[in-house]
Amino acid sequence: MIMAVEASIVSRARERAMDTSECVGCKLVMPAHPGPTHRYIRCSPECWSLFGEVLAREFQNQRLFRAVHQVTVDTYAVQHAVDHPAKSLTCHLVSLFAILGRSQMQDEDADTLVRFVQGRAKFPRLEAPADMGPMTIFDVAIAGESDHEVVVRRWARHVWDAWAPEHHTSASVAREALR
Repeated sequence: MIMAVEASIVSRARERAMDTSECVGCKLVMPAHPGPTHRYIRCSPECWSLFGEVLAREFQNQRLFRAVHQVTVDTYAVQHAVDHPAKSLTCHLVSLFAILGRSQMQDEDADTLVRFVQGRAKFPRLEAPADMGPMTIFDVAIAGESDHEVVVRRWARHVWDAWAPEHHTSASVAREALR
């Protein structure tokens, strides 16, 4: 009888394990469910869905949108940098550099960065870190609205720190773009 119960528990554990999905970018493991993903941001449908929920929260709250929306987008993009186009990855890393270095990117900085990226033909080949930090979009999604900004900034800092070997390149491109 005990053997049958143990076998049943093991069987159910295996079923649960098969019903999960790991995000290729941030390594978030979630219950599996089919759904859309981005055309070049490599992520699981589950992770992409959480990102959509977080963006919806920011779009519905003007204070959050102004405070951290760009940080959220940039952090998600660079945390999911598997086979990410060099132009996009460079733009998101430079934006994070500008935001984290100044605590907020000015609107004119964002416009200047867009014009710079559009006018540039070559972008550096950046090597994505193997470990993207201990936090994911899940941490932001489960944060309450009152903690949202703090959690986004903590997540951004962890992801930015994971990219430490590329900080010099990001800073160099930022200085060139934002001078």
